[in-house]
Amino acid sequence: MNRNKNIDYLHRLTGLTPNELAEVLQNNPRAYMSVKGAVAEKHLDKTLSALKADQTISDYRKGRGDFEKDFYVRLTGKKEEVSIECKNVRVLDLGSLSLKREYLKFLKRNQYDLDLPDETHIESLNNSELRDLYKSLPQEYSDSGVPRFSFSRNLAKVAGPIGKNDPKKYLQQFGDHRILIDFKRTRNSRDVGETDNRAKRLYKIGEIDIVAACLFSRTLEWDFVYCGARCFVKHHDYNDRFSDAMHVAPDTWTNDLRTVLRDHKID
Repeated sequence: MNRNKNIDYLHRLTGLTPNELAEVLQNNPRAYMSVKGAVAEKHLDKTLSALKADQTISDYRKGRGDFEKDFYVRLTGKKEEVSIECKNVRVLDLGSLSLKREYLKFLKRNQYDLDLPDETHIESLNNSELRDLYKSLPQEYSDSGVPRFSFSRNLAKVAGPIGKNDPKKYLQQFGDHRILIDFKRTRNSRDVGETDNRAKRLYKIGEIDIVAACLFSRTLEWDFVYCGARCFVKHHDYNDRFSDAMHVAPDTWTNDLRTVLRDHKID
């Protein structure tokens, strides 16, 4: 499709212009979160298509239904399928007062359309005043959204996509503000006999081979880093399942999916 046909198709799907749809998503963080997950999967689909084209993999398919994994990859010369689960990383947590203060100053400095005091005044606020000012922000600024993603990018001094950069050094830019993933199902398991509601949301050992983590929520770049299951952490209460808190550690995650697939072939 050319650009005009894409716009026409988007209008047919939503009855809105691209800018109107963008406004809807900006003002509805939960809706945007769902769309962002689907967009990340499309970017990963394109990455896998490129790997198939250069014969790094022989084939791949998208998961069918809610309870399959997002993608299944067939390695060259192998019959087994390698499962890949696509996850968006968590938005930077602004729970600390110091980060709230820096975020408010960032919004002021970058001339967002907000009635905020100047940076000097923000710096002088006591804890109670700071909390109140943060609570007064419109939802599209206080919840998940581009301003929050931009702040994370600015804080880590991210200059662009990973590209050919050393992934370890790239991930180290985030310092103490670790990149995290909520590593659990969006829906409960359908396993017969499963009665523990908490356990139903956890992935079982052996269920997933690779996680593809989309960094957009922290970098504004549709980049991925990957990690194989051998580096996943077990849940402290359920030994047959993975922990639902996953840290994208610089030492174990890479932007080179070929390497992760190659390492999986050794198993």
